Parts: sequence; C-alpha cells; structure tokens
Amino acid sequence: MIDRIEVLDFNAGLYDKGYIRAVKRVDPSEWFFHAHFYQDPVCPGSLGVESFLQMIRFFLLEKFTINPDEYEPGLLPGQSHQWIYRGQIIPENKKIQIHAHIKDAGLTDRDIWFRQTDC
Repeated sequence: MIDRIEVLDFNAGLYDKGYIRAVKRVDPSEWFFHAHFYQDPVCPGSLGVESFLQMIRFFLLEKFTINPDEYEPGLLPGQSHQWIYRGQIIPENKKIQIHAHIKDAGLTDRDIWFRQTDC
C-alpha cells in the first residue's frame, strides 16, 4: 500500500526518536474503488491503516537492521496509536502521503516495538 519512502530519519520528528514519510500514487483503476461503496468510490480506511503498518514495519526493520523473517513488529502491550483521517481518498486524487512521528522504539529477544502518537 506504499510506493516509496520519501523521508526516513531515526533522530527527527516531534520526539527526536524518528520520523518517516511514505507516498503512494493513486491509481483510479484499483479494485477497491469499485468494490467499497456502491456508486461512491473511496479507498477503505482499513487500507489506510495497512499502509501505516507497512511504513512502521519498514522503519523498525531499518532502524534495528534485522531479518524481517525473525521479528514481527507491534505495539507495546497496553499502548495505543492514533490514526487521523483527513478526508477521503478518491480516484481523482494523485498521491497519498503517510507520516509518522515515533515516540519510542525498541528491540527485545522476541519482538520489535514502537510507540507513536502522531501520524
């Protein structure tokens, strides 16, 4: 759900713990525009969340330089994230940008995790 990473900085962002920005070109012929709402083509919000998760996974795998087959990124138990929708993604849009300001990230013997509050 992302085409490329435009910015990846492990020391930037609102908390100086990391900032990442990804983009995706909008293709009006993508399946979800025709399948989501009858006569109201929009990108489902769940695919927006998926693009965010893919971007965060990339951030964590790059930050800790680990084999992606050995770890599964996730939130710390008891932690949450905030997702802000800023309008609908429709076929006429040209590009989607996804941003995340990382509050903290870590690596244990089994998991990599993050805390983020703004995306």
